[in-house]
Amino acid sequence: MGVSIQDPAFKKGTEPLTVITHENERLRVYEGSKKVIFPSKKKKKRSIKRSISGASIAKSDTNTDFSVLIKLNGLVLRIRESKGVMTVAFIKRPAGSDRYVGLLGIPDGDDTNDFTASNGIVLNPSSYGMSVSERYKGIFYDFGQTWMVLNKDSSLFKRLSVINKFENFHHPEFVPDFSYFGECEKPGACNDVSKSLQESCNEKICGNFTGYIRESCCYDYAVTNDAELTESIMVDVKEEDTIQTILNNSVPICEYGKDKSTSVKVMQKTFFLIKTYDKDYDIVTAELERNDLLLFNLSTISYGYYNLSFVGTQKDGTSKAHVAISDGKSRILFTASVRVASPPCVNDKSYRYDGVQKKSCVWVGKKKARRQTFCSENAQVRVACRMTCGLCCKDDQSYVYDIGNGVIKKL
Repeated sequence: MGVSIQDPAFKKGTEPLTVITHENERLRVYEGSKKVIFPSKKKKKRSIKRSISGASIAKSDTNTDFSVLIKLNGLVLRIRESKGVMTVAFIKRPAGSDRYVGLLGIPDGDDTNDFTASNGIVLNPSSYGMSVSERYKGIFYDFGQTWMVLNKDSSLFKRLSVINKFENFHHPEFVPDFSYFGECEKPGACNDVSKSLQESCNEKICGNFTGYIRESCCYDYAVTNDAELTESIMVDVKEEDTIQTILNNSVPICEYGKDKSTSVKVMQKTFFLIKTYDKDYDIVTAELERNDLLLFNLSTISYGYYNLSFVGTQKDGTSKAHVAISDGKSRILFTASVRVASPPCVNDKSYRYDGVQKKSCVWVGKKKARRQTFCSENAQVRVACRMTCGLCCKDDQSYVYDIGNGVIKKL
């Protein structure tokens, strides 16, 4: 399997870039007839890159996935290999690409014209009858075959040589087997798409798919009789479908902004309002993911409208909360930061415990047992009598001391 691309501008001296599957290297890249050599991969890097023929190429490798990402004049193409199967996906299309047409359809957002033959005729797959076999056969001959490259001079694979020469990729005599849906054991199955699928499908692999993707899964399994290959193809299909869904999705919006901060005094409470909006009208959810010192609470006011409250603390410093807002496809983080300002290191001279005139901070500290009890159990005492409770200390600038020989020292 292989794919070949060239700069749409066809600049002089520009060679086509060709990517083919390879038994040992999984994916091999060629610039014209020359194999592209990538630098050695460093341990911490997820991918290695090369710039060739005006294109930027990044190659990444994991235990289950091997991919090549090609960027060329606004086109971003990802080619993935998994268990010998190549999957090609457009991540980004260049400006004006909605005028292009080919085997992958027309990228104009209109799925009714994707089966456009090379002569410009738009096919209607449903016109071939209810039988899946009939539809696939019609699409193959009336659409797929019209885009076949008939000679080497017209092919981007023409620069490859030896085992990768054009003839290895050109098989005009090949015709897929369309007959498997026709062998119906149940009466009427050939005339009913759902029954026909039930006759010849691996439910373990294809059972979670619907519509055209399910039909393709059933067909691939029937014509190859290879469960591992079909499963590998469908894993890629599912991943690509997920990726395209995410790429085409509008992420939720926080109308008041995603990052908010404020300052409060010790034990002072505050709150943040979070109002969300989704352009695609997806259901939006919010979840408190980070909650420093458990000082934040998240509650729902109404759909898409939330209140993030800060309960207050005696400890100074900055506390943060993260609220994950998701529409099931994409998510954003709302970040709230609350700075609790350090109060001055003094006792509040106006404070009186329980309003009793004599029970000032000085009174609290006169007895050890009273100070320990009040300071450990009463938050108001700790806030008002910070020095008495030992929460802070401050040097007495008037203090002097004798170091001997009549020498007096100040702090």
